[in-house]
Amino acid sequence: MGKKETRLLMVTTHSFEGRYWQDIAIDFRNRPEILALLSLNGCDSPKWAGDNSHIAYFGSTRGAKIKFFHLLSKYRDAINFRPNVIQTHLFYGGIFGICIGKILRIPVVVTRHHIDEHFIVGTSLHRYLDRLTIRLADAVIVRSSAAREWLILNEKGDPKKIFIVNQGFDFCLLEVSQTQITRVRSELNLVETDFNILCVARYSQAKGQEYLLNAASLLKTKIP
Repeated sequence: MGKKETRLLMVTTHSFEGRYWQDIAIDFRNRPEILALLSLNGCDSPKWAGDNSHIAYFGSTRGAKIKFFHLLSKYRDAINFRPNVIQTHLFYGGIFGICIGKILRIPVVVTRHHIDEHFIVGTSLHRYLDRLTIRLADAVIVRSSAAREWLILNEKGDPKKIFIVNQGFDFCLLEVSQTQITRVRSELNLVETDFNILCVARYSQAKGQEYLLNAASLLKTKIP
């Protein structure tokens, strides 16, 4: 009897643009698994999708926010793909993936990209759903030992099913040319004679931009 093929469904709340998903697509190019990417937010297939015909993309429903009728559409997409393994990314992706996994009675791997964000800016409901998600998951992937320790000590996660998979970067792809630097300086109106501070992060209380601005104001009073 032949080996059963693996049909892996990855669920996220982001679009598929960017190196993160493209690198995943490349990793699966020569593997026997059949991979599908499903976004709960409305988005088109990524620009790089043409080179990755081995992947199915479910994200064509337009709309920046997750809506109930969108979830019904995504539910149908997930069921029709017939996955036998689900991997989730981000908070709502984890909840949706766990629900689908329980309905289909298949394993679910939850990837936790945040640690204490919901303790900083979330509600008791967010924190409860975080704990419930990792409790119901068959395995949990975190990006660092600090994240694993947080889940065990603060969210009572099972150490036996929490695994560290470090995030890799191709630093050659992150190199920029002097032309790009000059263009960005112009776009951001940065002046070499000024003291410029650049914060690369999404705008969120959890990212601490408030502390950066407070620190900058202190520097302004101390540096002539």
